Amino acid sequence: MARPLDTDSLSLTAAGVALVTSADGTIEPNAVEGLIIDDCRVLSRWQLSTFGVVLRRVGWQRTGPSSDRLLFSVGTANAADPIGMLERDRTVTGRGLTETLRLTAFAATWTCRLLLSASRDDQTVFQLGDNESAPLPEIELIAGDEGGQLPPPTRDAPPVEVVAPGWRGAGKHLVADIEVVPNQPWVCTVTVHAPGHRGATAHADPGKIAVDTEPAALGQAVDSARNDLRALTMPIGDRDILAAGSPFFLALFGRDSLIAGMQFLVDSTRPLTDVLGELAHHQATRVDPASGAQPGRILHELRLGRAGVFGVPAGTPYYGAVDTSAMFVVALGEAMRWGAQRHDIASLVPAARAALQWCAKHGDVDGDGFIESVPHPTGLTNLGWKDSSDGILDSQGNTIIGKVALAEVQAYWYRALRSMADIERWLELGDGTENEAAASRLAERFNQQFVYETEQGPYVGLALDDDKDLLTVRTSNAGHVLWSGILAAAIAHSVAEQLAGPDMFSGWGVRTVSAAAPGYNPFGYHRGSVWPHDTAFAIHGASRYGRHDVVRRLSDGLLALSAANDGQLPELLSGLGCSEVSLPVPYPAACRPQAWAAGAPLVVLRALLGLEPDVSNGVVRLHPCLDDYAEITVRNLRLGDHTLSFTARGSTILDLEAPTIHVLTGNHETLANSAWAHRR
Repeated sequence: MARPLDTDSLSLTAAGVALVTSADGTIEPNAVEGLIIDDCRVLSRWQLSTFGVVLRRVGWQRTGPSSDRLLFSVGTANAADPIGMLERDRTVTGRGLTETLRLTAFAATWTCRLLLSASRDDQTVFQLGDNESAPLPEIELIAGDEGGQLPPPTRDAPPVEVVAPGWRGAGKHLVADIEVVPNQPWVCTVTVHAPGHRGATAHADPGKIAVDTEPAALGQAVDSARNDLRALTMPIGDRDILAAGSPFFLALFGRDSLIAGMQFLVDSTRPLTDVLGELAHHQATRVDPASGAQPGRILHELRLGRAGVFGVPAGTPYYGAVDTSAMFVVALGEAMRWGAQRHDIASLVPAARAALQWCAKHGDVDGDGFIESVPHPTGLTNLGWKDSSDGILDSQGNTIIGKVALAEVQAYWYRALRSMADIERWLELGDGTENEAAASRLAERFNQQFVYETEQGPYVGLALDDDKDLLTVRTSNAGHVLWSGILAAAIAHSVAEQLAGPDMFSGWGVRTVSAAAPGYNPFGYHRGSVWPHDTAFAIHGASRYGRHDVVRRLSDGLLALSAANDGQLPELLSGLGCSEVSLPVPYPAACRPQAWAAGAPLVVLRALLGLEPDVSNGVVRLHPCLDDYAEITVRNLRLGDHTLSFTARGSTILDLEAPTIHVLTGNHETLANSAWAHRR
């Protein structure tokens, strides 16, 4: 049973290191808090106590991608008003935690004693997130002058060093006796040095794009998205990959990392090409039932710390996913269209071809032309993005466990085939006709077997079950299908309309399962909750089919959700709607930040601008669908060797600067069912 994160907890992440504390900066061993490195909690207690004065938290602000500031008033038992202020500036890096304390006196000099307590227990993230795991013994600080050490619990784990200039050891604590004089702040920096060493990551070299919006909500959400994705960037060898989420999923995930990389293309192609390169490096070449490896398969998850997953040791990929191989090829096509270097794309073609071979040979387990998800005996029950054990249900609300052909997986495969055809043409490896023909055949079968009629019009079923019967329950998976372009236009318009309907749209996002469906639970992980990335797929799909009304409605919901969460979108939230509650209700165990949730505002930006680059053919399409009063200004959008700047107001493009690339404005064509990468 999962243990919830406190909804008031504070989280910082950098280079694969996570810090989770209470709202006042404290870490308690019995909470889901700590400094987490290599999937282990190396700081299980971090507590600052004061003697002679009383602290009261009065404020908090995020100061950077991996830093924040806590503000406290300093008072005494006898004084009605505060006598000073404490600022705690915290920064997480690949080396650990740095915290600078700054005490200020207002009108008179005062003294106090500070006491710092620290311990470690080296619980893994799986133990930390499991209510049924027994607590591990705490190892307390060996304190001395200027700092101390947290020794490791085992000989193969490194110690953690605490450096605290000006402090002295007092038993198991560090102590500082201080005098604070007006206009002479007392300042001290305490550092927790993490075991091992992690190099600089891509967030030290951010993209140069600047986005200003009116109203400001979208611009603020975009800034937060870029900061969170930079914070989730972590080094693996000479590549910087996007980890899935903090604190439980600071690892390479095939599905999450690819989707987040595509979202982040607005900033740079580098994160996505690094993710693609690392996934290709670990692409399976043999059959291994324990890990789920099959030739050409792209991994689901790779843990490089001290905790393995699903019986697979750390450092060995787990391959239990049926969508990652197709998504790999889709992402490669997106990288090409956004201007990734030709040699980077060409070097990944063998991996892309092997991934498509996996789809046809190993993914289609029964030869019916669709990829099936089959429960992995020692791993996941469901191998699509809704991977919880009860994530697949029928129209009566019954849980389906067994072989299923998920709708969105077929849609990804379709888009992968189209993308591979485009790549082949661009690299002059062929005319792409074979993959185009395969995509057309798949689309024809899909529209025949996965589409069903509802009272509101045609919709896409969740999956075909083991008997090849369609699961006719209205779910958010249809938004992913819409994004892929596999649907005929009339069906796509109906799907977009229903995704924005009252049973699916909560006011903050698209529910995973319709509120009108048997089995709906607003707190069900995949049975009624709202996932921002899920909504982003629906938004982008509606944009590509020209349903601008749906784009605006769903985008407004995500931006309202962002504003209600200080700009940081949660991994998921409850499905309770704005007609039921006045504020979005958190899901207790949601990661913060989480990569594909963090990147959702970047998809909103693309969809509202109608931004579809095709650098490989020297063209960019722009067709904004803003409200008449709204305006977005984009400066220095990098598209390979090209730079694009413009202002969008309503449905008009102003002040366009694109000296080296052709820009198409206006609704020249619906992109979804055209070969958009080579038609102009």
